[in-house]
Amino acid sequence: MNTRLTAQPAGYTYGKAITLKGSQITGALSNFPVLISFTDPALKTTAFAGGRLQNANGYDVIFTLQDCSTVLPMQLEKYTASTGEYVAWVKLPALAAATNKVIHMYYGKTGVVADPSSTAVWDANYMGVWHFNNSVNDGTSNARNLTNTGTTNLLSTSGTSKIGDSRRLDNTPFAQSSSGTIKYLQLPTGMFTGVTNFTFEGWVYLETVATSWERVFDFGRNTQFNMFLTTSMGTGTGAAGIKRFAITINNSGSEERLSSTTSTGTAAWHHFAVTINAGTTTGVLYYDGVADVTNTVTLTPNSLGTNNANYFGRSQYGTDEGLYGTFDEFRVSNSTRSAAWISTSYNNQNNPAGFYTVTAELTAAALCSTLPIKISSFAASPNANGTATISWTAEQENAGDKYILERSANGSNWETVKTINATGNAGPQKYTTQDLNPIYPVTYYRIQQVEANNTITYTQIISVKLNGDAFNNNGFMVSPNPARQQLQLAFPGNVLPQQTRVELISYMGVKVPVQPAFNGNIISLHLPQLANGVYFLNVYLNNIKHTQKILITQ
Repeated sequence: MNTRLTAQPAGYTYGKAITLKGSQITGALSNFPVLISFTDPALKTTAFAGGRLQNANGYDVIFTLQDCSTVLPMQLEKYTASTGEYVAWVKLPALAAATNKVIHMYYGKTGVVADPSSTAVWDANYMGVWHFNNSVNDGTSNARNLTNTGTTNLLSTSGTSKIGDSRRLDNTPFAQSSSGTIKYLQLPTGMFTGVTNFTFEGWVYLETVATSWERVFDFGRNTQFNMFLTTSMGTGTGAAGIKRFAITINNSGSEERLSSTTSTGTAAWHHFAVTINAGTTTGVLYYDGVADVTNTVTLTPNSLGTNNANYFGRSQYGTDEGLYGTFDEFRVSNSTRSAAWISTSYNNQNNPAGFYTVTAELTAAALCSTLPIKISSFAASPNANGTATISWTAEQENAGDKYILERSANGSNWETVKTINATGNAGPQKYTTQDLNPIYPVTYYRIQQVEANNTITYTQIISVKLNGDAFNNNGFMVSPNPARQQLQLAFPGNVLPQQTRVELISYMGVKVPVQPAFNGNIISLHLPQLANGVYFLNVYLNNIKHTQKILITQ
């Protein structure tokens, strides 16, 4: 038996397993701060019906790795005793792309009076972290607290906050930065001296982009020496609502720029990030987790020299207008955060409920004594008809466990083939199933093992190489079928665009526009938004037509 022999942290009565979804993790990450944010009646205090927490401030909550004993650094951002609203940041030592990660949350311990929050959540590269949780203080050990001029706290109950509370800059259009009414936040003097690599990350809610050159940030000392991020390059044609990052040491005419061509959204939260890599002289402007602009940037924050005018929401230029909107979760680092870091942060913060799953409440003892599924064999083999047979043996399982068979063309991007419920019987159980649409020439498989308490683990990845003789009578194979967003056509040999034409026809005879992408013996098709149903895929090879039915389920 593969029994877990660990014990729960002393004194904690209840717990939940939290599974971070591998599909939301886009790269290998170290010391990554994960947002845990949800409202649960069990997380109310015992003063309210159904509540389990003993401390009125929510201090009797901790997080561990799946081993039940390695306590993870955390920082509590917000807790509401009457509703069970809980917002905290938890530091994970390592995350891997497309790999689930399970952590435990324990709560309900009497006698806890100290705040478990720690600045250790933030690695040494963070220069400052501002949650704006009814405060403009720095969440790191650097204590780089902001100076507030006129901004106000916006409660999470307002319906327009992003993560807990947020910070509103009510700069009604069109207040100028030099005016006495401008509302903004100021960072400490000299903060960027010696800084070469750089990252800014933060959420912005704009009420309008009709203002001129409004700033998310502007760091430096005057109009000659500054670096800034604007959400709107003026109000003229082709400029309103278009974002830009720029840095200069010789006024605006010498700016090194990351100028977008896309419009900034209003009346919704959007994530902005800017990185500078001094070693590669590269700057990147990200928008909603995706790189929007990449360009050469040779200057660094250190190039600005004395920096005594470092602002959030205000410009060095007096006639530039103040930002009319709200800020949340601003961060500045003296390192170049990776694209995977930015996109995973966006996935986590934009939709916490989609980033992880949380089990039902368990006793702490039960959470640490659950028998994990143990699979002793896992194999796949090709069949003569182009299908594949997958089999595995479970040595121990429980009623309510299930197996989700997944496949991939590259070992990174996965799709579900089918879900099989465990029998729950004692002793070894053997399972065999078929994949009717494997991916040519090689298909990778893994099994997502979901235990009855929703704890998720994965098997190792195996592969099966398909026989080239398994092509259908049309001379090519199509996968997946049913399809959703993507189709792949595999041929025995290379195909050339000048010799091949591809059509997708609806059951009613309407032609669907598609753009085939050729790569050796593979043609890939990205499917537009379509009605579910049967479609006909016509492939003309040297003017000879071949047809296959495709089921599309979007």
